Amino acid sequence: MAKISIIVPVFNVEKMLPHCLDSIKAQTFSDFECLLIDDGSTDSSGILCDEYVAFDPRFKVIHSENQGASAARNLGLDNASGEWIQFIDSDDWIAPDFLQNYFNIGNGYDIIFQGITIEKNGKLQELTINSNSGENTIETISRFEQNNVLGWCINKIFINTLIQKYHIRFPKGITIREDLIFTLSYLQYVSAIGITPKCDYHYVIRDGSLMSRPRSYREVDECCELIFKLRRNLVEVNFNNQYKNWFEEEYAMRKLIQLKYIYYPQTIVSRDERYSFLKSARGYKLKNIKLPKTDRVIFYLFHSLLPFFIKDRLIKIVALTYYKSHYKKK
Repeated sequence: MAKISIIVPVFNVEKMLPHCLDSIKAQTFSDFECLLIDDGSTDSSGILCDEYVAFDPRFKVIHSENQGASAARNLGLDNASGEWIQFIDSDDWIAPDFLQNYFNIGNGYDIIFQGITIEKNGKLQELTINSNSGENTIETISRFEQNNVLGWCINKIFINTLIQKYHIRFPKGITIREDLIFTLSYLQYVSAIGITPKCDYHYVIRDGSLMSRPRSYREVDECCELIFKLRRNLVEVNFNNQYKNWFEEEYAMRKLIQLKYIYYPQTIVSRDERYSFLKSARGYKLKNIKLPKTDRVIFYLFHSLLPFFIKDRLIKIVALTYYKSHYKKK
């Protein structure tokens, strides 16, 4: 059994994949298996996976129908035999000591975090985690949440037995914030967090990579409710008032931001449903978090004294203007 199972979902990344896999092969820590989950690629990515498997027995490939990154990762989890689980995205790469860093800080941890190096347009930005291993778990989680450290799975290593015992998987039907959902699900069972300040994971942002398909209101709302439930569960076990106040306000912010999704073309709701959604949001208050500009405009409109049918039309104009400017036509 390998010490680490590396899970790499692969889909149409023939140009970036060799750099990613070469960086895995070059690790100074060699006791790993690398599971390449070819998610129905239509370019030469699947063939490249086969070639790496043929020349290095640590690499294994599973070819599947296209179901998305979460399903590919779940398939990897179903087949992983390592003591630890590491996720790597196929268009990123890791420095030679990335895996070894985890084991340079000692033993006894249920999860270990690293920093991240963000690459964009040839510029590098290191996001270092400034915390100590073994600190109070809920306080560490609270600090990480507010600094957006939990939003990735790629800068963490997880114990496989915990994942399998509690059948922790990426959510089905949700294609946003799925890394955070997985991490929060896992943290329900964590008692000790390890931290290394190294930033040896290179997260590569390419032109256009942040533009994705617009999500439906219902998918966004389901995601928001699930994350709130997981955070509430954490606080019920280990109460932390600062964390509770923060995630309740973050929840309110998300509920307000997603109002514009009601007016997106792919969201089919009646006028009465829109009224119900807008009415339910009237009670949300923000003290420390500022809404983005478009959402502030919508917020002011539905709090105005205008008749609902006028509010409805004005908010629709604002939402669709944002929609057309934010999402590229495919």
